[in-house]
Amino acid sequence: MSSTWCSRTAKGNVETHSNIYNRMFKPLMLTCGIVNGEGGPRFSLHAMRHAAASLFIEQGWPPKKIQTMFGHSSITMTNDDYGHLFHDPAKDVDLMDGMERGLMAA
Repeated sequence: MSSTWCSRTAKGNVETHSNIYNRMFKPLMLTCGIVNGEGGPRFSLHAMRHAAASLFIEQGWPPKKIQTMFGHSSITMTNDDYGHLFHDPAKDVDLMDGMERGLMAA
């Protein structure tokens, strides 16, 4: 993931995924009562990443911006993961109009 910010340990090293999860994220979820049926954390860090991307798309962020923020190697990767969430009603109307014209001309 490409970012200018990262969590660091007391020694100045970059935090590992397991440290961030076990020392910060998991206790936060438990304290806030966001738990599953067994009383464990309800969401993973990866689930939060997908939730953030989904919210950005809902707010109208362009795919290229999301690709950059999430560190995807290509726009294809972004589209493979989140393409189903991009919605362009005007384009849908244009596609349907074109299909209708094609059917009427046949």
